[in-house]
Amino acid sequence: MKRFRLIPLLLAAAVAAPVLPAGLNARTAAADPPGAVLYVAPDGDDSGSGTIGDPLATLDGARDAIRALKTGSGLPAGGVRVELREGAYSLDESFALAAQDSGASGSPIVYGAYDDEAVSLIGGIELDPGDFAAVSDPAIAARLPDGGAQVLELDLAALGVTDYGSIERYGFGIPTVPPPPELFVDDAPQTIARWPNSGYELIGTVDDPGSNPRVGETPDRGAIFEYLDERPENWADLSDVWMYGYWAIDWADGNLRIATLDAATNRIETAQPSHYTVKSGQRYYYYNVLEELDRAGEWYLDRTSGVLYLQPPTGFASSAVRLSLLDDPLITMQDVSHVTFEGLTIEAGRGSGIEMNGGADNIITGSTFRNLGGFAVKIDGGQRHSFAANRVYNTGVGGVSLKGGDRITLTPGEHEVIDSEFSNYSRLKATYSPAVDIVGVGNRVAHNEMYDAPHMAIRLKGNDHIVEYNDIHDVLLETSDAGAIYMGRDWSEQGNVIRYNYLHDLQGYAQGVGQIGIYLDDMASGTTVYGNIIQNSDRGMLIGGGRSNLIVNNMMLDSNRSMTLDARGLGGWSDTCQAGGVMVTRLEAMPYQDEPWASRYPQLTTTLSDSPCSPLYNTVANNVVYNTQELSINSAAAAGGTIGPNWRTTSDPGFVDLANGDLSLAPSAQVLSELPDFEPIPFGMIGIGTPAQRLANLEHELDVHEASGAVRDPLAGLLATAVQQMASELADGDEAGVLSELDSFDQHLTQSNMQSHIDAAAKAALTRYADALRGKLADDPLARLLLFAPTTHTTPGESLRLWAAGETRSGRYAGLYDSLQYSSSDPAVATIDANGAVTTVGTGDAVLTASGELGGVQRQASATLYVANAFLASIELGPAAPQPIVGSTVQLSVYGELADGSPADLSAAQITYGTLDASIATVDSTGLLTALSEGVAGLTASVTLDGVTASTVKYVIVRPDGVSAPPAPWDVYQYGNADGFVAADGAEWSMVSNGADIWGMADSFTYAAQTIANVQPAETLELTFTAESLIDTHKDASVGLMFRDTDAAGAQHVNFRVLPGGKTRFVYRTSEDGASSYASGPTLSYPAELKLTKQGDLFTAYVRQDGQWQQAAQVEVDMDNSELLGGLSLFSHSSEATGAVLTQPVLVRQ
Repeated sequence: MKRFRLIPLLLAAAVAAPVLPAGLNARTAAADPPGAVLYVAPDGDDSGSGTIGDPLATLDGARDAIRALKTGSGLPAGGVRVELREGAYSLDESFALAAQDSGASGSPIVYGAYDDEAVSLIGGIELDPGDFAAVSDPAIAARLPDGGAQVLELDLAALGVTDYGSIERYGFGIPTVPPPPELFVDDAPQTIARWPNSGYELIGTVDDPGSNPRVGETPDRGAIFEYLDERPENWADLSDVWMYGYWAIDWADGNLRIATLDAATNRIETAQPSHYTVKSGQRYYYYNVLEELDRAGEWYLDRTSGVLYLQPPTGFASSAVRLSLLDDPLITMQDVSHVTFEGLTIEAGRGSGIEMNGGADNIITGSTFRNLGGFAVKIDGGQRHSFAANRVYNTGVGGVSLKGGDRITLTPGEHEVIDSEFSNYSRLKATYSPAVDIVGVGNRVAHNEMYDAPHMAIRLKGNDHIVEYNDIHDVLLETSDAGAIYMGRDWSEQGNVIRYNYLHDLQGYAQGVGQIGIYLDDMASGTTVYGNIIQNSDRGMLIGGGRSNLIVNNMMLDSNRSMTLDARGLGGWSDTCQAGGVMVTRLEAMPYQDEPWASRYPQLTTTLSDSPCSPLYNTVANNVVYNTQELSINSAAAAGGTIGPNWRTTSDPGFVDLANGDLSLAPSAQVLSELPDFEPIPFGMIGIGTPAQRLANLEHELDVHEASGAVRDPLAGLLATAVQQMASELADGDEAGVLSELDSFDQHLTQSNMQSHIDAAAKAALTRYADALRGKLADDPLARLLLFAPTTHTTPGESLRLWAAGETRSGRYAGLYDSLQYSSSDPAVATIDANGAVTTVGTGDAVLTASGELGGVQRQASATLYVANAFLASIELGPAAPQPIVGSTVQLSVYGELADGSPADLSAAQITYGTLDASIATVDSTGLLTALSEGVAGLTASVTLDGVTASTVKYVIVRPDGVSAPPAPWDVYQYGNADGFVAADGAEWSMVSNGADIWGMADSFTYAAQTIANVQPAETLELTFTAESLIDTHKDASVGLMFRDTDAAGAQHVNFRVLPGGKTRFVYRTSEDGASSYASGPTLSYPAELKLTKQGDLFTAYVRQDGQWQQAAQVEVDMDNSELLGGLSLFSHSSEATGAVLTQPVLVRQ
């Protein structure tokens, strides 16, 4: 067994730095106050002087005045500030800036709100609610619900609005164009009249799926499918009725117009093909339907008459109403540098808020972007642009599109999106419209909050991007096979780092692959995923068969599935990694054999000659899995990489307050004992990181350590007083005072006479949080070096590669790249080259050291590599098949195997025994097991030999003392080599079994069933039960409901089962001794409620979700109705037993 280790060199003393305003860093600060100030007001005049008493009227007027100033006396020191007075500024064309409108370093041009006044730039017009009136056209009123009594109208043509746009195609695989005008009431987008009002309809039979644009099929041909509800037959005019949905795949959305509707056959023909064709059972809704204007907040625009119809929301008479008209960006910036926009609201445009091309050092800060048809901001090219401390919501196709850097030369863009909040950012085009779309090289997304979206939050394309400290939740709400953070399908996209993110509450449309926290799709490679916390997700991570990925120090909590690492390149994706395949062509498009690529990504240089389709050199280690299914690692990936140690537990790993959401680790956390190299994740630093929040994090960290006793008086009192003083100074805007008090805080921590009053772990944590605040207020030098070694123990003749990176005082990731240098203390044991590639030569110990430099500050870190001819690789817990009875004892023993396959001598080893459930069995320090109650006992053992630790878990059945049976009329049947029992306590059952499966001719399971005789043709049989829990002995273990023709080994049956991760399967055998078939059902959370019915030969499976039974699958099987069996099945898919806690099944005949 190889071991992973992280060796951080903690930060040294901070260097002095200039003080910056709260919330700013070195990038955002101006060197001097502005040299000139211009004022703009809604009641101003562009012929004015631009003073506060004689303001200009428009942004264009201010821009032109600055041009004149620069042409005359030149750009003044400190630059120019344009102060916009309160009000709404309607733009009928883009505010356009060019290179001549640039500021300079230390002398920026700033467009901002005056004295925090409310300033809006709108790409449309404001409508007066008093101009709306009752519906005047009787023909229109007759088509509206209730005769249009609840609907108002407004004649846009009478207001001079004549461009109504048109509904165009949008969605996955379709070029994005601005939507038609949209209506907003009190900042809320109104909904184009639709049916159903919420949710979707299902597609019936598909007669013609249409052409498939995805594979280039031409000419375009619309689809023909069955509609299941006849409502569309009531609509008078279908000429501009559209449908939106997920037509074939649950990660590809789009809209289609109705071409024809045949009421005689219930068939719709679409005017266009869907990108992936149309499939039965998929979902869609209708919109732009006048007759469905039936609830508050819905509207409809008659593009022929120019009349707008609205069912107004409550309080409409006093509402702010806006109609978006401008289909260009509100602001464009071409080759502009050193320009800042701050404190503005940019809204109600059909296109994007700001589009920026080229330039350098532009800043967008403190602003709100809302109710836009496109992106909030699109940045294409340039360097060091910053989107900081902004709010984005109700945008149409994404938040920020961030493109920067040169992939050929690996020159970084150094753009950043930080400290911003994103929600409902893909309300029009749902898929592949993330909060932040990162493209290019070396850009950063950090300290943001992202939520309320149907699909992804962050997508990466390119190299060396940093995604850190983001709080991402409640996304992926409508999609499946989707990742909150996503990248994939390109070997050349290397060097990306995803770390210290909190991804939680990712439970959306529960079908198929499901919702994934971090998704490295389709052989994505060379990515570091470190220190992330994923909680309450359908699946924590999915690594799609890539290479050289580092998956370490992460925590996956309370989720259905933890992590999957597959080998798709050896299966269905093998054509992509062969000559001419997409993976090869994308790699060959980059100069990966040349510098700087060859030095930065040396593993790429040999990819095509080194089993390119295989998932090689991945490291999955030091990860924590809590209350979640075990890691699922493909055998080829395990053989070709480094897996473990990882720790899975059902007990709290040691969080400060799990119940209330504080996932910081307590100083005594068990995980720090189970995984000694696990580094606590700075949970308090995740999310938006203003100085006030950083100070709150420091105060909370101090409270935690004081409560635990790790910080004691008088030091605790001194530190608390310093924090209180900092809070007062920060509230007064005295950043210099905060920094001075931080110096006092550090002095208290380091005073020699105070060291007996603080534990080492608490001191390190408080130093880290104090420096995070200091780095936000002052400069941000390199603080420590992180060194990752995939193993600390290996044998001669092996190769491995170190990975090193820096971290600044504020916690910001620093790649270091060309400054990194490596050395080995003993080249006779291990050599190391300039790229960190290690080759073991002989036996012994070698200290491997990495050093790096940033801004004149150098840091280093070291790891010791132990090289031996053999070391402990694995252990087993014996005896092989113990069968303890309640009240008995069994002596356990441990057997070890060395890496060369020989037996390990454990006589000098440290051995620790344990049990997962002390109510069923206990194990003392000598390995003596005492059986206490019937059930499945999870037995654990951990062995440390010569510094290498190996662990194992073994599940055994503890049998009752005497016969255990369920109450009549239930009986227990054993199939194959299964051995199990049922223990009943009233309506609660405990069921235990091993057994391989219910499949083909290999049925091996325990069955608690009752005989059902003389079933009549019109009779319905209904089985229901609730699975409270299921022990995860294998991902395919299951408990479920079954109707079985007979008790014969190969009998026909229908089985609806739930797996440990919550996935459901509908398995059936239609003929005796015949083949088995199955269909996948929804993924559930435990407790899981299942129902299986029989009506004649039709068997139907249901799951209970949101309080309602929902159909999951159906099949017809001919069974002998004179006598059959119905009941519960259980198998472990393992030689070891599983156990399920469940409610007694209920059989109803009606």
